[in-house]
Amino acid sequence: MVISRLSCLRELNLTRNQIVEFPKELKELHHLEKLYLSQNNIRSIPEGVFSCLSKLSFLRLNTNRLVELPSDVCQCQNLRYVNLSNNYLNDLNVLVGLPRLEELYVDNNRIALKILSLSETT
Repeated sequence: MVISRLSCLRELNLTRNQIVEFPKELKELHHLEKLYLSQNNIRSIPEGVFSCLSKLSFLRLNTNRLVELPSDVCQCQNLRYVNLSNNYLNDLNVLVGLPRLEELYVDNNRIALKILSLSETT
């Protein structure tokens, strides 16, 4: 992919491009701060991509077919905004520990939240 040669790229918008496989070449974009991959058909994201995107602060992966997120997404310590709406996610544990996360959108997924009732604590 030619995009990987644009090593100084800070913002990349690949929305509505019928992408099925997450572009692994994105890990070469070490200066990337904003990534838009919304409204594609991405089913999975390979491990090892997000660990190379340490400057990423904005991530839109909404309206894809994601079932899970790679564990290295938690290495994006600068993430402030994440939109994962309209996917098939059932677990968000990999996002725990993102210290700067201010906005998280996960509507229309398959997330089941465990709610502890007060009667169970007594």
